[in-house]
Amino acid sequence: MIMNLSVQQIRYIISFILFLLAFMVLLNIVTPVLFKALPNDYMRTKLIIQTLKDTSEVAEVIILGNSRGMNGVNGYMLEKELSDHPKVYNLTSTGQQLSESALYYTMIPTEVKTVIQCIDIDLLSKPIDIKTSNSVALHMYRYEMDNKTEEIVPLKKTLDKPFFIYNYEARNCLFAGLSYFLRKMLDDDDPDVFALDLRYPSSHKSLRNDIIYKQEIEEKNKNNMFALYTILPEWKKLIDTSYIYFKQRNIRYCLLIMPYNPDIISSTNEEKEYALSLFKKQFNDIFLIDCFNLLRPEDFYDAIHPNNSGAEKITDMVIKSF
Repeated sequence: MIMNLSVQQIRYIISFILFLLAFMVLLNIVTPVLFKALPNDYMRTKLIIQTLKDTSEVAEVIILGNSRGMNGVNGYMLEKELSDHPKVYNLTSTGQQLSESALYYTMIPTEVKTVIQCIDIDLLSKPIDIKTSNSVALHMYRYEMDNKTEEIVPLKKTLDKPFFIYNYEARNCLFAGLSYFLRKMLDDDDPDVFALDLRYPSSHKSLRNDIIYKQEIEEKNKNNMFALYTILPEWKKLIDTSYIYFKQRNIRYCLLIMPYNPDIISSTNEEKEYALSLFKKQFNDIFLIDCFNLLRPEDFYDAIHPNNSGAEKITDMVIKSF
């Protein structure tokens, strides 16, 4: 059955379609502006890009990695305790896996002497990827991948999406900004600290909530991170290529093996030790700092993030390794 539309109905349909198109255009204009203007958990992406581009203030030691590195490596302590008292920048950020860290490698100034890459070795058994929220932040803060980075990190297609897709993924930026302000007013841990600090951007400096901690541990124990552990060739290539790249630039490249919470017992000790030994065997030419079994449960703020005492132990291990 074919519906016969009146001229008036056709006009209504056309008007509605035009309204939708105009609304979509408006959203694509407004969303990037709101994302950059409002605070969010990925503001450190902007800080990292700006810091690496600023040649007037260059650190000698740079730390990269995710929130475990934010909470686990104290740049102030490194500057104080290392014999030559180098300037240290902790450029870790939320969700910054090795694949994202490697995107910054070619931006690192020639004056840098050491790059410490925090790494969770269980991730090397999963395909190389980057979290959607992190790729959105990179796009919004105008990260540009150069040719050398394309050789190191196989993420060109992942990051080369149409702008309207990024804008759609960033649609919750208004809510994220409101949430950030509420946390700033109500949370014991000020989010501005981890957003802006260039040395020790720890987001967890208050006391641990044992009830929440127990719930997180129970959730983590549902998944065996090291079952049938293997290191995928794509990760092997990325790390080896990165090591060669920094060696050619006369920059020391260190892999800091981040600690795992002993309360997470979903993997057997044999499985974890096998994973650690395999990692060390695969990358025996690279300077490794092994903190895998360094911490006790009381050194964690939650299931995976070190607290202040945990950070002190990790940082002390870095100092001793150097």
